[in-house]
Amino acid sequence: MKETKVKMTNAQAVAACLRRHGVDYIFGQSNPTKIVLACMEQGIRQIAYRQENTGTYMAQAYGMASGKVPVVTAQNGPAATLLVPGLMECLTASHPIVAIVQQVGLPDYDKNAFQEIKHEEMFASCAKFVKTVYCKERIEDYIDMAFTAAASGRPGPAVLLFPVSVF
Repeated sequence: MKETKVKMTNAQAVAACLRRHGVDYIFGQSNPTKIVLACMEQGIRQIAYRQENTGTYMAQAYGMASGKVPVVTAQNGPAATLLVPGLMECLTASHPIVAIVQQVGLPDYDKNAFQEIKHEEMFASCAKFVKTVYCKERIEDYIDMAFTAAASGRPGPAVLLFPVSVF
């Protein structure tokens, strides 16, 4: 019999990597939507928050109680800026956390797209690792690097930026 390989979407690849890193919960508001839905397929539950800074603190508390590296998600623009206070707290208190943030699509970069801001520059002040995932071939690499950076040395935040066009 011939085996057929089921091709995963990029969002499903993200969810599979998160599952491999022991993620049981993500803290978010259903954004990035495709990643949240793919996580649900993997049995990763979403814990909803009302505002992003609260979600970061919820994830931090979960990480402290469970001993796991927590994951918080947000969409781009003003929502992403609300992660900064919680990530700064995690940085100064040496608590590991991975933030997954939606970015504008690659075709819209540097075109003043809706809610486009310089996320890389903003998160550089409150995270020890900030990377944008530009292609599907690097999804697993960057997720592995983010979890390693968050938990190794002096623990702290790692931020992965995913352009919506990569999903």
